[in-house]
Amino acid sequence: MPGLHRASRHSRREKMTNLTMSLKHMATYPFGQPLGGLLMPQASLSPPDLMPFPSHYYPDELGQMMKQLCGSGAIPPELVGTQLAIFCALAAQGVADVAWPNEQPMPVGISAVMGVGASTGKSFIEKILKAPFSPYREVHTDASGEKYGFLIEDASRESLIDSMREWPVAGLITDEAGMLKPLLRHAHTLAKLSDGSSLHHARKATGRTQVKDPRLVMLLMEQPDLFQETKIKLGAKKGGVGLINRCFVVSIPHKLSEGTYDDVKLSHDMTVWYEKKVTELMDASIFYLKGETAKRPILKLSNDALRHFKGLSQHASKQCLPGSDWFFISEYIGRHAERVLRLAAIFHVFMHGTSGEISLDTLLRAEGLGNWYIESFAQIAYEPPKTTQAEDDADKLADCFYQFFYQTRYLQFPMSDLRHTALSIGLTPTRVTRALATLGEQGRIRVFVHLKKPWVELNASRFPQY
Repeated sequence: MPGLHRASRHSRREKMTNLTMSLKHMATYPFGQPLGGLLMPQASLSPPDLMPFPSHYYPDELGQMMKQLCGSGAIPPELVGTQLAIFCALAAQGVADVAWPNEQPMPVGISAVMGVGASTGKSFIEKILKAPFSPYREVHTDASGEKYGFLIEDASRESLIDSMREWPVAGLITDEAGMLKPLLRHAHTLAKLSDGSSLHHARKATGRTQVKDPRLVMLLMEQPDLFQETKIKLGAKKGGVGLINRCFVVSIPHKLSEGTYDDVKLSHDMTVWYEKKVTELMDASIFYLKGETAKRPILKLSNDALRHFKGLSQHASKQCLPGSDWFFISEYIGRHAERVLRLAAIFHVFMHGTSGEISLDTLLRAEGLGNWYIESFAQIAYEPPKTTQAEDDADKLADCFYQFFYQTRYLQFPMSDLRHTALSIGLTPTRVTRALATLGEQGRIRVFVHLKKPWVELNASRFPQY
């Protein structure tokens, strides 16, 4: 056969010995740097590169707040922007709802889950943005004298339900989300409260209770080592409750800049403007909750914004189908339109109040941010495809073949040599057959017949050093 290396009995015995030595060497090679050569895995999917956080999408004064709170780069803009969106949501959620294209209303609140490392500035920014909400911690007193308000910093499921039964508009804000582990086991409860669904709850002491028309936003921040556990409890895996799919999700494992916080502060004008907006919206929420004002207004998209939103929603639906590059986070993509609509409504309420329609410009700003959060979630949720046993065995054989070629410069050998020696690395004949088939499918070898016996030929083009 053309190109076939005819070997004497002596040379074949030498080849067989070299292949055996290669296989035994691979079986005992210490864990660490791979040997290279034929060990060239097939190209695998990887998450998209995460672009810089698009701070420019925050409108007008909120954009100025972004610049001032990021300072000279001392604090990551994704940390500032995410917290700012949540505190704006906390102020806006009690005064308006937003309509889907089919005119069904939905709360305007949005939530966030953040894995944030030490010295990133999370508590520093939270303190600044939370300050105007301090007077609203205790705004309602029940018959027993218990006080309730808009801020819940730590809660069990029972105390959360009790609080929202008395005061059904609130924000669950904490920078130690690990303290909420018992509550996070009830992600379905948090999902219903976030969706504005009335919740029925039975307790031995008080009997059946109901949380009517709730509005809940959450900002859950914790150390990166705990973040992995939290995202699973919130339903990051397919088929779960999926609370996390309703949230913006960000991971900032460590400080990204050498800058200091010296220039991180709001100017006097921005402080006054922010405090005034928060106060106006929180006071309006109190009027609604105490029944002093009619039902919350329902915001609608302008005609241009509505047309764009329908296209946005259809595009997101297509990305949920098998074969899409985004299919691995299809459940998160499936709520993209909802997150964008909520955020657009938050921007509208915070900047313009409850009158008028949500403009196309506002929707595009929310969409730009929503797109970034999809990429962020993809980075966090991505897991490399798991290889099969046949693929693992194929890579193991491939490295052995490379060593054999490097020592002998032979590209061909009888399959019988391989079968006699593969046991050295723990491969049974069945596993060898499957591994060879995998290598053949990958184009790394071919099997042919010579003198009525099967031979293996290595694909030299797969050797980087060849």
